[in-house]
Parts: sequence; structure tokens; C-alpha cells
Amino acid sequence: MSETTFEGEFNWQRQFVLHFKRFIGPHLLRESTLEEDREEATDLITLRADGVRIGCRLRRPGYAKPPWDRQVTFTCERETRAKCEWDTMILGNWGDLFCYGHATDESAVVAQLKPAYLIDLALTRAYIRDNHGPKLGPNKDAVGVRCWFYAIDVDPMIAECGIDALMAARWPHGRYPVPWAPPAHQRR
Repeated sequence: MSETTFEGEFNWQRQFVLHFKRFIGPHLLRESTLEEDREEATDLITLRADGVRIGCRLRRPGYAKPPWDRQVTFTCERETRAKCEWDTMILGNWGDLFCYGHATDESAVVAQLKPAYLIDLALTRAYIRDNHGPKLGPNKDAVGVRCWFYAIDVDPMIAECGIDALMAARWPHGRYPVPWAPPAHQRR
């Protein structure tokens, strides 16, 4: 069993920051018009300003397969009693967006984020809080520093909250189907 620590996972994920920026950027920036560039010396314009806070979570390679490939998880309890994603993002209302991705390799040099989701927390927070299912875990950490989490299925969340709640998605075999439709096994 491999042991992880919060600091170790934080440092491993930091090598993927450029991948997160590439995935998120097109959804927060637009190109200026000729007139805006000419009159205002503006090439790019943010679509949402005022310090948009984006939580990023990266799964290690090996989880990009059913059922985990259509889920996002939020850490909900730590043995150390430290605050976790559930406390800050869901119950504490911190964060505007949540970018959740799966690394295809341990090295950011060759890895991609597939699948990956960019979720609008303002549109999904209440759904996530009320539909999280059972607490799962613990993870692979050593006793005393383990954590537990809630898994949220993306498909029912989008069905309930609307397609605007999923600002972007990337699948191993292409983009998330737009307009959104539940997988065949979930259709009534």
C-alpha cells in the first residue's frame, strides 16, 4: 500500500497547474473585437472577473474508468481533523468553480487531464450537499492521516442542475455530449 500525505499530494498536483490553466482558460477568457483592441489596447477579456476562485483536484492515473470516470469526489473527513474540501467548498461556500481531472500519467510532461470537468459551484453546491451518497474510504494514507470522501455522479447532477453547471468536460474519447443527455442506462 502506498502512503500519501497532504503535502506530497499537493506538491505532485502542482506539476499539473499548466494543464489546469489550459483546460480552464478558454472558459474564462474571450478574444477582443477589432474595435476593443483598437480603442482600448485589449486583446483578451475575462468573462468573469473579481477574483474567481477555482478549486482544482487531480486523481492519480488508473481511476479514469467506470464508475470513477463520471464522478467528482470531495474529501469530507480527515483523521487529523484538518478542514477539507467539503468544509470549505461545499459547506463554507468558498470557491466559484471546481476543476476535477484525472491524470493519464504520473509525469506532467507526458500526461493529460482526461477526463476532466469544470463545474460551476454556484449552480451545483446545493445539489452536491444534498445528494452526496455514503462516505467512502479511507484512502491509502497511513493510519492517523487518512481521509474519507463523497463521490458525486456527474450525469444526475447535470440532469438536475442543467447543462450550464458543467462549464466544460473532456473525455478520453472526445468531448462530453452537448446538448447533455444521460447515458442510455439512466434514461427512463
